[in-house]
Amino acid sequence: MKSADFLGPYGPLVAALPGYQPRSQQIQMATAVEQALSANQILLVEAPTGVGKSFAFLLPLIQHAKVTGKPVVVSTAGIALQEQLAMKDLPFLQKVLPIPFTFSVVKGKSNYVCRERLENENLPHWAQTKGPEFVSQAQAILQWAKDTDEGDKAELPFEPLPALWMRVCGSQQACFSKHCKDSGCCVAQSRTRAGIADVVLTNHHTLLFHLRRPSRTMPALPEFSALVIDEAHELPDIVRGVFGASIPIFDFLHLGKQAQEDRLKPESIHSQAESFFGKCADVLRRDSRRLRGPLPIDVEPLCRALDGATYAWTTDFERKHNEELSDSLQGWLRDFAAPRDSWVYWIDGNHESGYKVKLEAHPADVGGFLKDCLYKLTTPLVMTSATLTVARKFDFFKRQAGVPDTAATLAVDSPFDFNKSALIVMPPMPDPASPEFPNAVAKRVNEAVKQAKGRTLALFTSWSVLQVAARALAGCKYKVYVQGAMPRGQLLTEFAKDESSVLLGTTSFWTGVDVPGPSLSCLVIDRIPFPCPDDPMADAFKDAHPKEWFLWYSLPRASIQLHQGFGRLIRRTTDRGCVVLLDNRLSTKSYGTVLLNTLPTRNFADAMDDIGDFLRETE
Repeated sequence: MKSADFLGPYGPLVAALPGYQPRSQQIQMATAVEQALSANQILLVEAPTGVGKSFAFLLPLIQHAKVTGKPVVVSTAGIALQEQLAMKDLPFLQKVLPIPFTFSVVKGKSNYVCRERLENENLPHWAQTKGPEFVSQAQAILQWAKDTDEGDKAELPFEPLPALWMRVCGSQQACFSKHCKDSGCCVAQSRTRAGIADVVLTNHHTLLFHLRRPSRTMPALPEFSALVIDEAHELPDIVRGVFGASIPIFDFLHLGKQAQEDRLKPESIHSQAESFFGKCADVLRRDSRRLRGPLPIDVEPLCRALDGATYAWTTDFERKHNEELSDSLQGWLRDFAAPRDSWVYWIDGNHESGYKVKLEAHPADVGGFLKDCLYKLTTPLVMTSATLTVARKFDFFKRQAGVPDTAATLAVDSPFDFNKSALIVMPPMPDPASPEFPNAVAKRVNEAVKQAKGRTLALFTSWSVLQVAARALAGCKYKVYVQGAMPRGQLLTEFAKDESSVLLGTTSFWTGVDVPGPSLSCLVIDRIPFPCPDDPMADAFKDAHPKEWFLWYSLPRASIQLHQGFGRLIRRTTDRGCVVLLDNRLSTKSYGTVLLNTLPTRNFADAMDDIGDFLRETE
């Protein structure tokens, strides 16, 4: 059965989903994916919210797997979408498709408990030194590890404390395939299940680690016949993270498990790491984040301390788990001392203490890395997202990701009538650089909440402005949820459940928020999401392209981010809501018109009262 037949008016989806209406955009995308799979092409697809892109690529993929007899892989930017596909979309298709198929989930090693580490870490004793909550969770994890088949952290009924989980999970350094192929290894078992599945779900980090350093003994992914990369707009930044390095002091302290008196010796890892990162904090205090030359700190004393620590690793277990990490850290330290061209190096964090800073090294141009590991694949590749274009052109993404010129492209229209369902409100505001701006934002957020009767998500580009708005809402009659008060997933659940509540969030809430219905009727965005002025990547691009950097880098990234934020509002055909934009540059600067033209509605207002009037039309 062709995907168009399955998704059409006489297909099984109509019978299986009450209220389902065929969408020409979804059929258009599914047909394009089928053609790309058949022709062994690279295909870029922009599919806005509401198109139903998951079914549009899953149906052709499943049939491709059955025809070729080899698994297909779907990669997502994060675990949230991965779990949505695994817990909702694929089980549904298993029920309604006429052809049987299987699927499996592969996550990064740190998502699985390592039974070997549980046996060697003496977890109860360590937890006793940390407090009652650590003791309680340690006991629960030890009991769970005895019974679990998959060992996936997602099975736990609670979110484990990060410091606790890091002692018991697998990792790139602490997981060696030649030692882990026994039947008790949860990572090995997940790889085995993937090898016999038709559809394998993974995330971009795991995919890239697999492509970068494929393991012969225990590969993360099986040999596959096709690959779909969903949320592809996040791929370039994830590539930078995978191929680069983020180095905190705690990596060194982990390796310095010595007696207390040894830690006081000048040559110990602890002493050298504290001295080194203290100097890094001093550099950050004096200069900008970005390093424009070699790190002005001698790295060799710390490297020698790493070499000299081997005597403290008294067991084979410790040696096995620490030597690779030690070698990696030494390599990166010397990289900072002799930086590579086309890489960007900086010191991040809070300069108050060496314990609050970390070293960052990432490639500026990711196209070469993707050419070597992704585009050299001989299998068809589909890259899709709701935001791959700027002004309906794929140029920015293709340039960022190094996509070959031969790639086919498709920008699918939205099935929503945004001119009827969405209103953009742009009230008078001071300039974002003025000292009056934070209080003005807080005032407008308060007004929006009153007009919308709660039901508001406010997105901020600055934590400080968010806090000003939170204080202004302290006496609000609606429940106000603030980022950081509880885990992100729990915040979203509570916000969606309480139809009159308010949620305030920063960067992580600009994407991945799916709250259909009246719970999210008003969206407030405080300012244009340009890259931060001290963003090292933006700074490096500006140095390399002083004339083009704004049009080639800063403006396109802001456009995509703004579109992502806008996409939180209308999630279903029945949704209706207002977007409040509080950055006056959208109306005073020439680039403001460019940004507004990327948004899918031409329905504008300038008075906050219009929010209530617009929403009352549906009541």
